[in-house]
Amino acid sequence: LADPTYGGPTTLPWGVDLGDGVARHPVQLYEIGALALIAARAAARRPRAVRPGDLFRGFLFLYLAFRLGLEFLKPNPKAWLGLSAIQIAALAGLAYYLRDLKRVFIQRGAATPCPTGSVPTSSTTAR
Repeated sequence: LADPTYGGPTTLPWGVDLGDGVARHPVQLYEIGALALIAARAAARRPRAVRPGDLFRGFLFLYLAFRLGLEFLKPNPKAWLGLSAIQIAALAGLAYYLRDLKRVFIQRGAATPCPTGSVPTSSTTAR
């Protein structure tokens, strides 16, 4: 196991042995499951997207939050404050999208849905 992208040891019944005799978190399966849930959420949210790019912002925010937590299950080297480089990047991305949270996750159909292929005007240009 030269590549530290595998999961750490676990006593959970779904732990997988990657050939070293240690039951490990199946982090690849966790990621597939999380992406399926995030995709389902995006599909359900699509009719209520307020601005072009909001579905992507929502996807990215949820994925980064998931990835931040997932990395605690991996034996990655810690770069700063007990966090790996990927976790630090995830925190930076989450901080970047914080100001969009209310519109992307909370606002309910108050705005007109974005037409497919629309180009934002200068007053609504997304970051």
